[in-house]
Amino acid sequence: MCANMFDILDKDNNHCVVMSKRAETNYSESNLNILRTNYKVIVTDLDLIETIGGGSSRCLLVELF
Repeated sequence: MCANMFDILDKDNNHCVVMSKRAETNYSESNLNILRTNYKVIVTDLDLIETIGGGSSRCLLVELF
């Protein structure tokens, strides 16, 4: 689920990357540090969605624009 992230802007136009807890735990610490340097990282537990539905954060957000 690491590639199933989504870049959004917050109310102050800061770039945020939304990812699942499963994606976060599969990134190396050095890769997470690169993401944290460039984005505000938002992590949520989507285990049920990922296991049963097959999608992740990007799939949940892409239609809400």
